[in-house]
Amino acid sequence: MSAGVHYFILFIIPGESRMSDELIEQIHRAFATSVYPGDENLVANPDDEEPQFVAGHFKGKTDWRTLDAEFLNAAPDALALLADDAFRFYLPAFLIADIRGELEYVDPTVRLCWSHTSQGGDQKVAKVWGGGTMREHAEACHNQFSAAQSAAMVRWAAFRESPTKYAGAINSTTSTRPRAINCC
Repeated sequence: MSAGVHYFILFIIPGESRMSDELIEQIHRAFATSVYPGDENLVANPDDEEPQFVAGHFKGKTDWRTLDAEFLNAAPDALALLADDAFRFYLPAFLIADIRGELEYVDPTVRLCWSHTSQGGDQKVAKVWGGGTMREHAEACHNQFSAAQSAAMVRWAAFRESPTKYAGAINSTTSTRPRAINCC
């Protein structure tokens, strides 16, 4: 494995299925009222070829609950290229596919967590993408999540880190304020 690349393997252990089903249901509830951002608001920079592919791939996909892992895996750079509103809209589909161990090339922790690390957070963002630093950009995006959405993501991060310790995270995610996800 090369430096800086993390590989995750999901092992199914006794009781994990029930816990993952509960987490998936929590994600469904937390993101139930998410609003589709519109076809014209899917990517931040629609002039480049890669974002154009992502925009075309997600165009007209107005219900994140209908997106399966095959569709999500077909656009491996989508989470990095989706505009903030589109990222927040489609994220639950990616989280659920991740819980099920179905994502092959997509890793939600990259956009949710990497920008909060010392390695990624201080990197500059091109002006075409809004400028500032990766950390500032991530915080502006993540601060738009509701408390319920933040709680679901914190539980997802705990589940992802260690399904056997997952149950302990349930009581630590009752904050009524959205907060940044720190899962790195």
